[in-house]
Amino acid sequence: MPGGPHVRLRLNGRLWIPLALALAAIAGPHGCTCGKKDPGSDGVTGAATTAGAVTPQRWDISSIVISDFPAEVPQHARMSMDDVRNLVRDQVKVTRRLTIPDPELAGETKNPARLRVELSDARESARKKGEDHGILRVVAIRVRLQPTGKEGGENWLADGLGEIWVSWKDSPGPAGWKDAMTLAMVNALNGLDFRLGLMEEDSAALVQRFESSGQDVREQVLEEIERRKLAEAIPALARRLNDPQLEQGEQLRIIGVLNAIGDPAGAGPVAETVRMNNVAQILQVIPVLERMGGPDAEGFLFVLSTGHHLPVVRRQAIQSLEAMRNRSIKSSPPVAAQHPGGAPQEKSP
Repeated sequence: MPGGPHVRLRLNGRLWIPLALALAAIAGPHGCTCGKKDPGSDGVTGAATTAGAVTPQRWDISSIVISDFPAEVPQHARMSMDDVRNLVRDQVKVTRRLTIPDPELAGETKNPARLRVELSDARESARKKGEDHGILRVVAIRVRLQPTGKEGGENWLADGLGEIWVSWKDSPGPAGWKDAMTLAMVNALNGLDFRLGLMEEDSAALVQRFESSGQDVREQVLEEIERRKLAEAIPALARRLNDPQLEQGEQLRIIGVLNAIGDPAGAGPVAETVRMNNVAQILQVIPVLERMGGPDAEGFLFVLSTGHHLPVVRRQAIQSLEAMRNRSIKSSPPVAAQHPGGAPQEKSP
């Protein structure tokens, strides 16, 4: 692109975007589920620590609400509601953070909560195991913890799956359904127990768990990082964003968490995920960078505002730059940082 502008911006210590190359990339042939609230204001019961964790605690289950089986669940797979309730009570007793108070003991419970149990699915299918033919029975359960104290609080969810294989030699009939139900309940309540336990971990332990765990655990850790707005996690989140094997869904989730944290240190890693000809992605990222602010966000928005070939992108970037500068003026009058030359002006296409 002879004669094109060559603007160089340095983000996070890396030479970032010779603009003529960026514009060539733009013109070339290349080509949210987000999740919680501030510590101290999110209604989580327990004493907050400086790292946003809460002190270990137990939740007193004041009531258990069980949904009816969905219509598609076969009749021979259904337990009575009393049997399901007894199963829930038995499994709650072996968790670390849930308890069922003794009704004969007087006094108000410390952390009262309602436990909702949804029997979401039960299905079966023929399945061969080695040389033996049989049937696989699967039960899915969702549990929801709902604080009922005066302070209220967030709901906490966990899902559990139970799979039991039964040989045809055993004339299965209804056999296996209760075992599958029990396993699903154990997995759901263990998952809930684990999620509540993450609230007790300090920042360093939480970040280490994020970096060393598989995807299912990472998603739960991300929820807790987002709940605390944990800026200490930004380097680990940035490293994960740089993983070439990262799937798009997890990339968007991490960007959402960085947006919730709202720290300028997250702007560089977010900007580096952008594919310059993906207009939908750019328009999603621009307000994220505006919220984060800082030199990395401003530098990338300046590149978009002066160099992108689409007017809609340039206009959005200019508006975000102006919003950031107005915010800066309001927060630190009378001196406000200005990009050399001021905010670019949109030209008619």
